[in-house]
Amino acid sequence: MTPPVAPPVASAVAAPVAPAVVPALGHPAGRPSSYLDVRPRLLAVGGSLALLAFALEWYRFTSYRSLTMDLAVFDQALWKLAHGHAPQVTVIGWNVFADHLSPVLLLLAPLYRVAATPAWLFLVQSLAFGAGFLAVPALLRAANVDARLQPGFLVAYAATPLVWNALLVDFHPTTFAVPFLIVGLTAALRHDLRMLAVMSVALVLLRDDLGLAVIAMALAGWTGAPSARERRHRLTLALGGLASVLLGGAVGNALGASRHWVPRYGYLAATPVDALLHPWRTLPRLAVGLGRIDNLTLVVICLGTLAFLPVLSPRRLLLVGIVALPFLAANDPNLHSLRFHYEATVLPFLLLAAATGASRLDAERACATGRLLVPAFTVIVLVALGPLDTRSLTDRTVAAGDARRALSSVAPTDRVVASDQLGPHLSQRDFLLPYPYPFAAARQPFPISASVARVSPEVAATIDAVVISSLDRRTPVLADFTPHRYGTVVVYRRAVAPASNGQTEAP
Repeated sequence: MTPPVAPPVASAVAAPVAPAVVPALGHPAGRPSSYLDVRPRLLAVGGSLALLAFALEWYRFTSYRSLTMDLAVFDQALWKLAHGHAPQVTVIGWNVFADHLSPVLLLLAPLYRVAATPAWLFLVQSLAFGAGFLAVPALLRAANVDARLQPGFLVAYAATPLVWNALLVDFHPTTFAVPFLIVGLTAALRHDLRMLAVMSVALVLLRDDLGLAVIAMALAGWTGAPSARERRHRLTLALGGLASVLLGGAVGNALGASRHWVPRYGYLAATPVDALLHPWRTLPRLAVGLGRIDNLTLVVICLGTLAFLPVLSPRRLLLVGIVALPFLAANDPNLHSLRFHYEATVLPFLLLAAATGASRLDAERACATGRLLVPAFTVIVLVALGPLDTRSLTDRTVAAGDARRALSSVAPTDRVVASDQLGPHLSQRDFLLPYPYPFAAARQPFPISASVARVSPEVAATIDAVVISSLDRRTPVLADFTPHRYGTVVVYRRAVAPASNGQTEAP
């Protein structure tokens, strides 16, 4: 087959690849300018991935393995928005837009008017996963990758633990950013400024801190930009991405959230402005923070999912660093783990760097690496550190029948305290707190408002029911409550309504 002429595209983060090194074998059927490859075979695989993801997410929820953080957070916020109320999430003590500015929630809220169920969240997230699979071929073509390597990279996408772990921690807007990132990178390499702008806007509507990903997308293909006008356009998008991050922080401060700066980044400086104004103090501290052992381990694992090919394209690997900086710099071990959703957004950039790295090998090594090593490494990491390792589908939990009977005894208007696996099934109400607050102090692995975490007899006096697993080792001391046992679930109902003295308060 005669190879096509390579497009006049060179990345801002990688030198042009000589077509003679690995000859491209032509575009697959369909318009080369399309962004989703909908050939029947790929469409069937993408649809199957979406269906499998939805089934596993739904199973996790109905088997009471979903967690309060983050499913109950988004479920309560959307339920309140759908009913015309402010999305004050009592589980974390903040307005949902203070925690992170995600305007997309306003678009999802009407679905909760049709049926108030997190199934919508799982559906949207799963469809995004399937769509990302269909977007990978166009990205590989735009990067001028040998078509023979495409199957290996498609397997790498379909089996990546970076996304599967994110899918199975219930829901987060950053998880379904993946297809927008892939299409945006493809547009950047094709110099399709309109599509690049559309994807940039879509990303900041998903979440404010995805503005960093917008910056990285705008830099992809910078040196191949044919005109000063295009570079100005890209610079505008990059500045817009930075503005979205700053705007999200301003909204969070205005709505009373700490934005996690002190617990996660306080080692750099007291405030973000202080960190920026004193770079010679901030940069050494940042270098120490980035050099943590768990950070370095995470970096090796992420590179290993793609057979370490990204290191062969160091400039494109720098784009990965831009997107990964918030969780690599955080003083929070949760963000340095593959267990959660944080790493999902780096996958498109890793795929681009790996594809470029493969193109820098000679034809024989490129085919061996792309067709064998890449899928093999991805599957090995998936088995070792994916859902089987996190036990997101096999964790010990309450019996579903016990939980259903117990939850049916809780009234929709009750003010409730619930343990982790039961919280997502009780979040469609005005007031819910994570157990054991406000009755006892506890170590909370995720940042929540101090008003939620405090031990408060005044708030405790307003609680109607406490719903916990009988497997929970933290036995509550609830003098004013009567326990009702439903097998593996215990519901503590208030025995006598507290006298109202006008001094009770809510978090």
